[in-house]
Amino acid sequence: MHRLRQAAFIGRDCLVTYQLTSPRTVQWLPGALEAMRQLQRSGHELIMVIDQPGLATGQVRAEDHWAWAAAVRLQLHAMGIRLAGMLLCPHHAGGHIPPYNTNCTCHKPRPDLLLQAGKTLSLNLEASVIFAADEAEMQRGRGAGMAQLVRIDPASKLRWQAQGLVAPDLLVAVQALRRRPLNPA
Repeated sequence: MHRLRQAAFIGRDCLVTYQLTSPRTVQWLPGALEAMRQLQRSGHELIMVIDQPGLATGQVRAEDHWAWAAAVRLQLHAMGIRLAGMLLCPHHAGGHIPPYNTNCTCHKPRPDLLLQAGKTLSLNLEASVIFAADEAEMQRGRGAGMAQLVRIDPASKLRWQAQGLVAPDLLVAVQALRRRPLNPA
């Protein structure tokens, strides 16, 4: 019988400062790389989650987004960090760039992007964790059945709450979870 793996779904805004003006430049947030190393060492599959409605509105050119995505993967690979996936929702119903200018079932807070990744990558979503930069991403994780929900808010101090954990950055969150898991698998 095939054992399902744990994943760490990480919202792009918890990892990097996204630069529209320089798509091949990746600016990692403090502690993000070390946090990913720690998650990887603990057996989590690392999956970056990106909602990029700018592709539908024309604010971001597709070739710039893919150049940025390639730069992310290359930098991580060079540092020994492996992404199991990079999930993308490029849609926005109010956009004007086909094929992205549509309603979809993958944009946050809908869980479909995570559910599909769970099936494709044989993941145990219940035992996985989502690191979210906003409430819509938290709802996405809840909808996918995740019990481990972490909100990254640079203006907050580390605190436990009914809906999970709030931390000022990804590294602080990962270290807190190592001391006190939200939902031991």
